[in-house]
Amino acid sequence: MSGVKVLFFTSPTCGPCKVVKPTIEELQEDYAKFEWTHVDTLNDRGDFATQLHVRLVPTLVVVKPDGTEFGRHEGTSLIGYFNLLRRAKALLL
Repeated sequence: MSGVKVLFFTSPTCGPCKVVKPTIEELQEDYAKFEWTHVDTLNDRGDFATQLHVRLVPTLVVVKPDGTEFGRHEGTSLIGYFNLLRRAKALLL
């Protein structure tokens, strides 16, 4: 395991989340060395969304092994998700 965490924040009532979810699941397979967590913001018992100042869903946050945030992408631009993960892989693995 690389120690890099990827948190994907969604909500079951979010239409855009449903649109990007299949692509995120494909990216999860492509970036399997990262530790992935899907966070349902309506049932976020760990309060991750508040801790990481997530303002909207869908949001993808990449966290370095030292616990600091590497980067994030908010919204429905699929190329934004791909670029963030590609940069993280190049710099953190």
